[in-house]
Amino acid sequence: MLAVFSKIVFTDRSGREKFLSTYARCLPIFRAEPGIDQYHVSVDPDDPRIAYVFETFRSTDALAEHRKLPAFGELIAEVGSLGRVESESTYMSVAWSGPHAPGEGG
Repeated sequence: MLAVFSKIVFTDRSGREKFLSTYARCLPIFRAEPGIDQYHVSVDPDDPRIAYVFETFRSTDALAEHRKLPAFGELIAEVGSLGRVESESTYMSVAWSGPHAPGEGG
């Protein structure tokens, strides 16, 4: 499993709000992908310019397929037009996932 954590900083609140709106339009398409496990979109409570996206994919191939979708291209094009100041993504291999650590039961 692969996790991607992204921080996106816009020039102002309106850029972030437009990004959230575009993401919401694309979400049904993303949810239908077989290689997607989770999507979390969050906003910074102290800085109205910042959005965070946390996604988990079943494999690197699933991420590659996700990036080929027209909806992904639409989202990236929208982000690029919204006065994005910076963005940073971190890619991680998931060691385990769930409400309990391995061996805890539950």
